[in-house]
Order: sequence, then C-alpha cells, then structure tokens
Amino acid sequence: MAIIQLSDVVTPEMYDEYFSEEWTTKSALIRSGIVGQNDKMNMLLAGGASTFNFPFWKVNDMASQAATPVDEGTTITPAAITAGKQVARRLFFEKAWGQNDVVVVNAGDDPLEAALSHLGKYWEKQSQTALFSSVQGVIADNIANDSGDLVVDITGLTDSVINSDAVIDAIGKFGDQVDEIVGIGMHSIPYQRLQKDNLIDFRPDNEQNIGWGVYLGKTVIVDDSLKVGTEYFNIIFKSNAFMSGESSEGYVPLEIDRNPAASGGVTNLYSRRVIGMHPAGFAWQETAAVTTTFPTFANMALASEWNRVVDGPKNCGFSVLKTLG
Repeated sequence: MAIIQLSDVVTPEMYDEYFSEEWTTKSALIRSGIVGQNDKMNMLLAGGASTFNFPFWKVNDMASQAATPVDEGTTITPAAITAGKQVARRLFFEKAWGQNDVVVVNAGDDPLEAALSHLGKYWEKQSQTALFSSVQGVIADNIANDSGDLVVDITGLTDSVINSDAVIDAIGKFGDQVDEIVGIGMHSIPYQRLQKDNLIDFRPDNEQNIGWGVYLGKTVIVDDSLKVGTEYFNIIFKSNAFMSGESSEGYVPLEIDRNPAASGGVTNLYSRRVIGMHPAGFAWQETAAVTTTFPTFANMALASEWNRVVDGPKNCGFSVLKTLG
C-alpha cells in the first residue's frame, strides 16, 4: 500500500498565504471590531527589535484647558500638548504535531491532514489567549496602581452573577465614550444565564451578530478561557481595543519534516507565528519575570508587565465585570 505523505501535497508557502487570508477574513476577533489590524505594527514586526514604540499626543489634555476671553492689550501664554508612548511586545509562538505512518495505515486516515485543516482555528485560539492574558495583566495593574477604575467586581455580593445593572456599571466606566463600545466577551456560563433570561438577541438581520448574538446592542463573543479561578471575566470592549499585527519575515512559518529512519516512518508538522496583540493605552514593561526569549501567556497576565500611559479609563480599550456566574 503506497502512502502519500503530507509533504508530497502541501506547499508551505502557498498554505501560509491561505492561512493569513483566512485569519483576516474569518476571525471573530477581527469581525467584532475588537481587534484592529495595524499596518505600522505589521511593518515593525517584519523588522528587528523585541519591543516597539507607538508615540501619541495627549490631545485630550486640551479639553481641560479653558479658553479665555479676548482682552485687548494682554498676551496669551501658549499651553503645551504633551506626548505619551505606548510600548508593544513582539510575540513568537510555535507548535509541532507528529505522526507515524503506522497510524495512517491502521486508521486509514491522516491525522496531520486533520491538524492542518484546523490550523487557522488553532492560531485564532492562541491569539485570543494572548488577548485575554493581556486583559488579566492590565486589570491586575489597574487594581494595583489605578484604583481599579476599569473594574466592576460583584463576586463578593449576594447577587454575584451577571446582570444588566452590573454590565451597565462596567460600560459606565467609559463615561461619555460609551458610543465606542462594540463588543462583550464572556464565558459560556454567564452567556447561558443571559440566554435563560432571554436577553440575547439573535436577529439574523443584525450585522453585529457574528454567531453568539447581541447583548445590549453589542456583539457577543463567547470564549471559555475567560475565567480565572472561580471568577468570570466579562469584558466590555471598545472599537480597536487591541491593535494587532503579524509577520512571516525572518523565520519559517510552516514546515514539514520527514524521518524515514524511524520505524514505520515519521512525519512532523511545525507551525510558528510572530504576532503583536497590544492593548490600546498601555505600555509593556518587560521585568525580570520574563525569563524566556519571548513572553509566555503567564507573563502577559502579570500586573508588573503593564503600565497605563493614557489619562483615565475613558481612553482605555476595555473594562471588566467580574462575576461568579
């Protein structure tokens, strides 16, 4: 029985091009408006360096600078517009899968072909994990250093499950910027509670419904990783709460290795991704807690790795409602 190997039918360069197209067109994160593809980040990721600076002008400072009436004979003193700097971190992840041809002969099917067909979903999930890890780190920093002004925590209350009042309180963290909110991310447990209360809208003509319906007019994204211990993180996202990028420069994104010397023959599939997934309004700190060449998801969830560089919660990309259900 002749076996056609994955390496005989898959051209890594062509498949990688297809995968990138699949990510930018089908990802729930992209379609929800939560994550914005950033051309500058794409360009920076294609070059060197582990961190990238995104300077910005704090134009919101102008709002607190009152205009003065014209007074003939007096001199106006110009006010300053100060600068800030967001710092993003390069992320580099990899994963490998292998198979012995004995498995293919006995099963009559190729497990690596199955893995390859789900590679897009796999990396989308990893990107969502990077996003949520960053949310955890930013919120931990917010509680430690900014009086928790991005958090509504009802886990200690008698009514500790998700409810409209608590969600509205979390939305209220953005003050008069609530019109920029586009999505709510939640675990399936609080999502089911909202379904039972008949609060999820599934109208097919609603463009914001990308599969999980709409709540309070906002896109719902369900992800069962949005839980830390017994606490559920219900995340209120503004448009472009995260800026993302990706690069295939300087490394091999997809390759197949064949070892005919191993009994039965072994084929290994290697997949890698260089990405950026940065929360708007914050700067990566890179403390001694990062002991690997690139940060782990656990590193990204640490308060020590983040610092808010914009003024106040209104200028941040998300707030969090913590519940027990």
